[in-house]
This record gives sequence, structure tokens and C-alpha cells, in this order.
Amino acid sequence: GLYATHSLESTDEKFDFGSLCRRFLSDEERDKITTAEGLGPVTRRFQHLLAAEGEEIFSRVVRLALRAKAEDIPVNYERLFKDLLAWQYRADQVRTEWAKSFWTPSVEKGGAP
Repeated sequence: GLYATHSLESTDEKFDFGSLCRRFLSDEERDKITTAEGLGPVTRRFQHLLAAEGEEIFSRVVRLALRAKAEDIPVNYERLFKDLLAWQYRADQVRTEWAKSFWTPSVEKGGAP
């Protein structure tokens, strides 16, 4: 599975997939988000992730987890597993949680391990 491909793991329960995607942001793109000056490539990819319906979420998560591997960013697999299980029943709630983590600067300061 995915863990075998990228085993760098976070155990911080607050570090959800939105937090992970925020760590991909360049300083320039982070500034764009803060000032609402447009969307960069990471933000567009994150929006594409949030727009997933049903099983589309899996391939989109895999692509971003592989990027995390390339950038040595840990993944909270336990939290991701729970969120993906919940996706079929409460996708909007999971989307909201991930979006808060991605777009809220204070979450970044709380940080990942």
C-alpha cells in the first residue's frame, strides 16, 4: 500500500491531509493565499482534491502522498485512513476540516511533527 511507498509518518492527530498539502506551498503561493491574489498550482490541486466525488478521492490522495514522499513530508496515515473511511458518509465534513487546515495560517504554526 501507500505506507510501504512512503513510510515517513506523523502521529499528530491535528495534522490532517489539509495540513500536509499546506506544507507544499511555496512562500510566493502562501502569500497569494493570505492576500487573496489568485491561485497557485498547489492551491488548484488541493481544490481538485476537495472536489473529488466517491472513489475519485483515492487516486488524488495517492498523488499528493507521493509528492509528500518526494519532499520528505510525513503523512498521518491513521488520520488519513479515518478520513477516507468517513468520506463516503460525511465527505462535506472531511472537506471542511481539510480546507480549514489548508487555508488557516494558524494551523501551519501548530505544525506537523
